[in-house]
This record gives sequence, C-alpha cells and structure tokens, in this order.
Amino acid sequence: MASARSSDEIDESLQSRQMAVYGRKSMRKLRNVSVLIVGSDGVAAEIAKNVILANVRAVTLCDLRAKVAHRHLSSHFYLTADDIGKSVAAASFRRLQELNDAVAVSALEDIPDSLHGFTVVVCVGAPLDVSLRLNDACRALTPPVPFIRCAARGLYGSVFTDFGEEFVVEDKDGNEPGVVLIDSILEKRASLKVTCVQDESHPMTISGGDVVKFTEVMGMTELNGEVYTVMKRDPPQSFIVRMRKGETYSPHKSGGVATQVKQPVILAFKSLRLALENEKLEKGDFANWAGPTQGRQALLHAYNQALDTFQATHGCLPSQCQPEHAEEVLAAVKSISQTFPENVQLSIDEDVIRRLCSTASAVINPMAAILGGIVGQEVIKASTGKFTPIRQWLHFDAVECLPETALAKEDHEPLTSRYDDMIVVFGRAFQEKLESLKYFMVGCGALGCEFLKNFAMMGVGVGKDGSITVTDDDTIERSNLTRQFLFRNRDVGKSKSEVAVDAAREMNPSLNAIALQDRVSNNTESVFHGEFWRSNDGVCNALDNVPARMYVDEQCVRYGLSLLESGTMGTKCHSEVIVPHKTQHYGATPAAQEKQVPQCVLHNFPSTIEHCLPLARSEFVGHFETNPTAVNKLVDSPASSVQDYIESLEQSGARMVDILDNLRGHEMWGGGYLECIGDAKPSDFLACVEWARLKFEDYFVNRIAQLTFLYPEDAKNTKTGSLFWTAPKRFPRVVRFDADDAMCMLFIVAASNLRAQVCGIAAPENNHSPEFFKTLLRDVKVPVFTPRDDVSIETEDSSSAGGPNDEPANEPLDDGDDRAVVMTLVSRLPSPAQLKGSGFRTYPEEFEKDDDTNFHMDFIAALANLRARNYSIQEVDRLEAKLKAGNIIPAIATTTAMVTGFVCLELCKLVNKKPITDHRYSEYFLH
Repeated sequence: MASARSSDEIDESLQSRQMAVYGRKSMRKLRNVSVLIVGSDGVAAEIAKNVILANVRAVTLCDLRAKVAHRHLSSHFYLTADDIGKSVAAASFRRLQELNDAVAVSALEDIPDSLHGFTVVVCVGAPLDVSLRLNDACRALTPPVPFIRCAARGLYGSVFTDFGEEFVVEDKDGNEPGVVLIDSILEKRASLKVTCVQDESHPMTISGGDVVKFTEVMGMTELNGEVYTVMKRDPPQSFIVRMRKGETYSPHKSGGVATQVKQPVILAFKSLRLALENEKLEKGDFANWAGPTQGRQALLHAYNQALDTFQATHGCLPSQCQPEHAEEVLAAVKSISQTFPENVQLSIDEDVIRRLCSTASAVINPMAAILGGIVGQEVIKASTGKFTPIRQWLHFDAVECLPETALAKEDHEPLTSRYDDMIVVFGRAFQEKLESLKYFMVGCGALGCEFLKNFAMMGVGVGKDGSITVTDDDTIERSNLTRQFLFRNRDVGKSKSEVAVDAAREMNPSLNAIALQDRVSNNTESVFHGEFWRSNDGVCNALDNVPARMYVDEQCVRYGLSLLESGTMGTKCHSEVIVPHKTQHYGATPAAQEKQVPQCVLHNFPSTIEHCLPLARSEFVGHFETNPTAVNKLVDSPASSVQDYIESLEQSGARMVDILDNLRGHEMWGGGYLECIGDAKPSDFLACVEWARLKFEDYFVNRIAQLTFLYPEDAKNTKTGSLFWTAPKRFPRVVRFDADDAMCMLFIVAASNLRAQVCGIAAPENNHSPEFFKTLLRDVKVPVFTPRDDVSIETEDSSSAGGPNDEPANEPLDDGDDRAVVMTLVSRLPSPAQLKGSGFRTYPEEFEKDDDTNFHMDFIAALANLRARNYSIQEVDRLEAKLKAGNIIPAIATTTAMVTGFVCLELCKLVNKKPITDHRYSEYFLH
C-alpha cells in the first residue's frame, strides 16, 4: 500500500472551491484516506483522477496484470500508443501522480494479500468472483472497509456499494442548516407554536421531524440553548414543538432564533453476496436516479447479473459480432427476472437487451466519464460521511444513442485502432462522421478541460476535415488546479486554451485543435464573424456565466447551429441540448434575477453574515481601488486646476451631488478620494496605522453610537406604536478596540498595509506582527465622538418610521449648495500639473481573493466579523468569508466529469441524427 508523502495540512488557497462543497472537516478526513482501485480501463482512470484531485492521502492502482491494448486508448486518457504491451498501472500512475503532489500514487499488478490500511476499495470492471472475494475481504476487517463495484459495459453502467451494516451519514445533503427568526411563541395544548418572521434572508425551511436549537429568545429564556424536535410544520410561517413535561415557560417577549441541527443517519448495507439474492430484493435497493424508472432499474439489474453469468461461463463479455451471445444473455435475463419478488415489477424489453448486449464488450469515454464522476463521489461519501451514498444499486443505460436501425456486422468490426471500442458501439461510419466534425468550444476551465479530454478520446475532429476550435481569454491560476485537470503548477499564468490543447494532444496526437485567446462577445465579432460560425457543425459551451451563455446562444440561433450546454454548482449539475427550430433556445427562459439586499439593511440593519460581507467588500473596493483610481484620473487630467477638473466632470454629465459624494464620501464618516490627496495623504507608515485605527473607531464605535442615539433600544415606530427593533432587525452595540483581540488587530494590520500600498509607502519588515502594531498604536490619538441629532438614517420603512421623534428626514442640499461645498473642499488642493510634476501617484489594489499574502481577504474578513459582532451575528472564519465575499462557485471534479460524459452522449445522438425526443434535458445530483 502507498504511504503518504506530505503533511495532513490543507492548502486552503488551493482547495477553496472543494472546501466550499465538502467543508473543512471532510477535507481533513480525506487527507487520511487511502484508496485501492482494482481495474485497468478508462473508468478506473477517471475514478483515480477524481479521487486524486479530491486530495486524499494515497491512491493505489491495481491492474490485475492487464497489459495496454489499442482498446484502452478509447477511454484511458493517460495511456498512449507507446504504452501498448506495458502494464496498465505502471504506464499510467506517474501521469496520475502529476495531478496532485500531495497524494501518494502507486501501482500494483496483483491485489495485495491484506486490505488493512485501505479506507475504501473500488473494483472496476472485474469478474464477479473477483468482486465477491474483495467484498468478503473488506467485510472481514474491523471496522469493515467500504467497497464499491462498478462497470461500464458499452452503453450500460452499474454501481454497487457496500459501506457496512452501520454506516453513519453525518450530513445527508450538504445544505447549510436553516435559520429562522422568531416573531412569536405561544403555548397551545402542551405544545409551543413558533411563528417565524417573513424575511428573504431567513426563509422558512423548518419541517416536521427537524431538530432545532433555540437562541436569543427574549422572555421565554428557558428555550435558549435547548434542542427540540419539530412535531409538524404549521404553514405558512409556523412550526410546533412539544412542551417538556414538568417544564414551565415564561411568556415570550420578543425575538429569538431557531436553527436546524443536522442529525446523523445510520444506514445498513448488504454485502454483495446477500444483495445478489434476488428473492430478498426490495425497491429501496435501487438508487433514486434522475434517469431510469424503477422498472427500468429492475430490468437492468437482471441484465447485470446475466452479464456476470455470461462472463463467468465464457471468460469474456458478449461480442457484437456473435448474435447468439445476445440471445444467451436475453434468456438469462428472463430466467433471473423470475426470481425477483412480486413487489419488484419489470417488463422485459427484448430489443433493449439485445441492443445493449451488442455493445457490452466496449468501454467508451462518455460512459467512463459518467461512472468516474459517480464512483469518485461515492469514494468521498464513504470516506467522510458527507452526503447520502447510493444504496445499493445504480443502473443506467443510454441505448437511445444507437441508430434506429441496426448496422451491418462488418460496420462494427474493429480496425486495431484507438477508436475500436467506439466502433464496436456505434460503427465505422459513425466514427468517420465524428472525426470529420468541426466544433467550437467556448471556455476552457473545468468543463472545458473535461470536454477536450473526452473529444480526444472519442476522436472528435481528428479527421483531415475535422477540427476543434477552443477559445478562452483567461489565464491559469493556482486555485484552478484542483479541478481543471489539464493544468499543472508549471502552467500558472499561461493561457488556458493553449495549455489545454497541448495537454489534449498528448492524449491523442491526432487531435486537430486550434487555441484562441479571445472572449466571445460583441467586441470580438471581427474574429468570430458570420463565416466563422457557419464553418462549424456545432458549439459546445464550457462557460460559467449567464451573459456569455446568452450571447453564444444568440449566435447559434442566428447561424442554425446546435448547442451543447451544461453547468455545475457543487454536487449539482445540468445538461441541455439546443437545436434551432426544434428545441427552446437557452435565452428563451429568462435567467432568475438575484435579489438585491436593500442598502439600508447592509449599512444599518444587517441580520446575517451575508449582509456584513458585501459591505466589507464594498468598503475595500472604495478605499483601495475606486478612490485611488479616481485620484490618478485627476492627476492625469489636462485641467489647469482641480476646480476646472470638477467642472469638466459636470459638463460630461456628472451630477454635482455625485461628484461631492465621490470626493468627500459620507458627510460624517468620509470615505471619498480626498483621503488619498492633499493633507490627508499619509507621509509614513505610522500615518497609515493612525488612519486604520480611526477607521476602526468610525466603523465599529461611532456609527453604531450614532445609530443607537437616533434609535435607542426602546424606540418605537411613531406611526404604529410597535417597537422599532423587532426581527429581523438586531439592536447593535459598539465594539471597543482591544489590542489583545485577534480580530481587532487583524483589521488594523490589514487596513494599515493596504493604505500604505495604495499610497506608495514602503512597509516595514515586521508589517505582519501584531506586537509591532501595538507599539505604534500607543501614539494614536482617538477623538471622542458625540452623536448628532441633525442627521437621518435610512430605514426600510423610512416612510413610516422616521426618527425617534418622528422628525422628517433632512432635506438634501440643492445643486448650488453642493457646488459650494465641492469648490471649498478642492480650493486648497494643488493643480493636476503640480501633482504630476511632484511624482504624485496612487496604486489601486484590484480585489484578488486567492492571494493570502495581499491583505485583501484579511481586511474584508475582519471588517465583516467585527460588524457581525456589533449586531451579535455569528462570526465566520477566513475561509467562509472568502467563499462568500469572493462569490466563489463551489466546484468539484466529480460533478464536472459526470456532466461532460452525459453531454458527450448527447453529441453522439446529434451525430446519429436521433429525434429530439431521444435527447435528455436533465439535472443531476451527486449528493
């Protein structure tokens, strides 16, 4: 067995997209996982790739002494023609090792005598006797080792899982626990009726059977910290819990929070031997999959056993060229189905069995990619207890990919080429069409890497008249490496499309691929013009944003091109085929608009960390990107004075009120670009520390003091008489600066360094040391703040709430007043020419979430968490802050591999000109 070669520590910068799906706890578990993969085909390679990218500790490949043959090259992307005759595992493991240096990858020819030390065992495409022996050995260990059996047999795939008799699922779906805000709690017949606030930030997600924990309840404090099981949901906004015997409850006054508490689920699995006893078969033994019905699953279950029986008898799988093989399998299916219990219903479709059987000896890339994604995810479930595993059988087929009429026997005869398995399934004429395709792939990230690999294995565009044009204007970042598997550390900073095309050519040197670095948009129609679009047979989207998808969709409709569309979000994915004039096009369904949080909530009344993080990022952009950029525009202006520059802005259409806002910022709190110029510009690093300390006071003390001065805790709405501070509003309290508090110091360190970087001031060597900053802070004088009663604060119900004394909001200044204030503010500033002559310059910081050394996320995380502390909101760690503030899309290799496999099956249907009704428009879930 391979041994780990690296630390168990997780590189969170590299693994952030996966951690967004699995969480830190599961990722740490994976670092102690060792996986044995027994098998030699493309499915085994796909599983190995996905598991290695998941960052386990070790992967051991066992090929059962299989030697590389031409047929392997149809699906095993890390084998080449030069490897023919070599051991499969030995020829491929070094290339697999390059995927992740933190994972120890090793190769074996034979199954080890002992499975001790392995966390999961996967058996791929092996005969039944080998699978039974392995499963028995896994069961004999204490604790038993989870076992997975899978196989791709032409256009049929199967998965079996056995995770033991008491497998604990710690998180059945991976969703965040629901949190609801309580409006009222009433005693009702030995139960409590809890009514929740209607609030988009806290939707009603509590259902009967859920376990909830109460916190922050005012009045009925006996509930705080206690856990209750929900008896039932009482629509629309209430749920019922049973009162505890002997417990007395004080009257509820106001507020409270109910949070779902996820409960572990214990699942019992049968061994493979027991699961094959058909008389004990149950409907629940089949996975609830997006495609096959229960009846189809039962038919395929019988077919799976018939194939095992055939293989045990003949030592091989049925041959396309021997029709009697299909008849033998069909007879076995009929016999096996008679052993099923009455509650498992199936009808035998003889044509389906014959057609599937004709493909059974082949392993083609799309099926390998699908199974590799599914089984890779099952390995992770078995290792972490995250998400609900398959229990226990999954069967699926894609027989609808085949042509309507069976082809002649000779059309399926192999050519001793890398495409022989594709020919076995689809025939020579089909393969020639595939090789002659001209396809345009837009995007080359995670989806694009998988598509290029699939196209290379299938032979898409490899003919003399075929080609694949790939375009992506992005470059490779380190965080891409965990799922965009064609890229390596040495490629960081290079063009995605160029590197991906080069890597795909190594898999198949015949690939005719052209790499471009242009974004497909209105601005590049000189590159992607009508002649270009018309020269292609179809388009494959590998994009991650809706606007780009919409534009490509428009072009496909205009030029009559089919579009392969797909996308992923964590464990969820979708695939869709769009054919002009036959299906609804992508843009026909308006994209759901993301709901915007009102500014008054962000600035004054946050109730979740999701309200604090956007404000923190906005403040970062304002201080360190927008303001410095505005200053540089002023410096570069040809205007003779700042006043002339202001007038030029006004003449170009800018409103004086907006100019004032950008220049000064808030009347009380500042924040405009005047802070970067003139007397406000810092002269040394100490001045940057002083700026940071005063910003701390503004954000977390003065603004809160002003808000609670105008709206004290007992303030009432003067129109309705109700309390102003009711859910979802949270009454805030100031956070005093504490040099011994890590979060306070994180804010100071980050803000000081960013201020220095923007203003071109060199930072001292110890600019990360809190102790160094504590010394500098001793000399900072913080003025005492006195709240004012002549200001107004916007609320979401400002039309009815007003100030605490129902005073009208302050009238805004008219344009003449704004002009006077602006001209006064800039009157003492040097002219643009003088600023430029003195070498004055600012250095804007463009937000970059994946650089842990640039202080960007430090500033945002600290500001958001301290603001959360103001409002008694649960704080988050830096990783969660990064995921949410950076709008990071959760992404894992397993989902990407699976969905691209499904899309490539749809491509096969297009080539075979199958009717639209045979295409699948599907959503899939790997949780």
